[in-house]
This record gives sequence, C-alpha cells and structure tokens, in this order.
Amino acid sequence: MPGFLAVLIGYVADLVANLIKKPLPISNIRVKKFMATTQFSSSISKTDFKAPISLKDGLERTLRYEFLEDNSDKKTFDTE
Repeated sequence: MPGFLAVLIGYVADLVANLIKKPLPISNIRVKKFMATTQFSSSISKTDFKAPISLKDGLERTLRYEFLEDNSDKKTFDTE
C-alpha cells in the first residue's frame, strides 16, 4: 500500500473517531510511527565498555527467568 494512502486512511480514522467520540485502533499518528525509520547511531564503539555477557546469553537468561522458572518467591519491581 502506498504511504500516502495509508496516511489518508489514518486521517479518515481520526475523523471517524472524532465523530463517534471513541478512539480507534488506527490513527494518523500510528500510521506515521509505523512508517518511520528507527535507525540510530551510537558512539559506544568510542568507549572502553565491554558487555559482561553476550546479548544472546542475556536474552536466554531473561526468557528462562521470566517464563520457564518459578520465581514467585523472588522480589519484583512493579513500574505500573
């Protein structure tokens, strides 16, 4: 679907949501966010930082802790 058509549909959804006074799951802002580029650069290579574990190991440990192990007796940190 061409981008201009998706944005147009987003504007139409905004108008409909405004008319019925209820938010819809699609909107102009959401369409634009979906289409946005999310690439960014970092200067981490200019520092001496060394990750204590690899990204793969960290992800595996997190998934195991959160979904496979029973950690109901451990302390949690709720943010919401």
